[in-house]
Amino acid sequence: MLAAVWVFSADKLFIAGNALTASNMYAYCNGNPMMWVDVSGAKAEWVLADEFSVVNQGGNMLGLSEVGVPAGISVELMAVEPVLSVLSAPVQAAADEPTPLEKIGLVFLLIVGTIMEALEKIKGIFSIFSSIGSLFITRSKEKAEDYRLQDACFALLAGNYSSAKWALCTTEAKRKTFLTELFEKVQGIMKTTINATIVWDDNAIGRGAYVGHIKSGFSDPNENQIIINLDYVTEGIYDIVYTVIHEVRHAYQQEAVLNKNKHVVTSTTKGWWAKRFPISWQGSKEPYYSIGDSERYAQQSIEWDAHYFAKQEDNIKISGRVVTPEYAGSWPRA
Repeated sequence: MLAAVWVFSADKLFIAGNALTASNMYAYCNGNPMMWVDVSGAKAEWVLADEFSVVNQGGNMLGLSEVGVPAGISVELMAVEPVLSVLSAPVQAAADEPTPLEKIGLVFLLIVGTIMEALEKIKGIFSIFSSIGSLFITRSKEKAEDYRLQDACFALLAGNYSSAKWALCTTEAKRKTFLTELFEKVQGIMKTTINATIVWDDNAIGRGAYVGHIKSGFSDPNENQIIINLDYVTEGIYDIVYTVIHEVRHAYQQEAVLNKNKHVVTSTTKGWWAKRFPISWQGSKEPYYSIGDSERYAQQSIEWDAHYFAKQEDNIKISGRVVTPEYAGSWPRA
């Protein structure tokens, strides 16, 4: 943008650069350059309308009524974009100023951010105290909790999920419903969420560490599932209910390892359980022995615990002899 900027003095036209707005540029003409001039630089003088003209950008003459510049004064048209940028800065700042509604929004976000940060700090403090509290879980407390959970699970088998009730389930669909309901009840007692669904496997050939071994069922914590041998369901073998309890117990073990504050388990027991899970999250330095190596399989802390919890002690005997576990935990029950 082009415009004319005039400063009248004895030294003709000049522009004061960045200091353009730093002083009263019209002091020489009593603040009114349209009606006063200072040709000599000594004092301001009143001007008459017919004595003034100015050359515009195209070279045309304009009268005082349009611009009011004294005749005979050298006038130059100058590019004043830098000057205008300085002058327009307050206008731009005003344009960038947030609206009242935007200000309220910014304040709200600031408050929410501060609250969230405070909550995270409080959560961290509680986590520290919870971790400290878990150190004081005694073996006697752990045993009492294990026995309470076991009693609650087997109360189900003495009631609506007894062998007599199972015998009334004459179709595969009814048996699946029976086992699914039992599974959900046991999960509720154990307060586990890892094994969320049952998968019905028509051959129950194990995966991973279980490959090649036919089983009544097994846990797959990576997939959030337990796998139940469909043959047991089809043939109406009631012992499958113990497998359901056994596999939910594995979920309990896993959660105790992953979440140190969730279950009433001593740090010693958690340490032994953590060694044996054959799954990716564990990164265990100890191998997991599958059922193909019967004695080592039965000796493992997680299998010893799950079998005793589900009252499957016969499954961890070798030639009628109960194996010596690597860690016995709460079992056998006194």
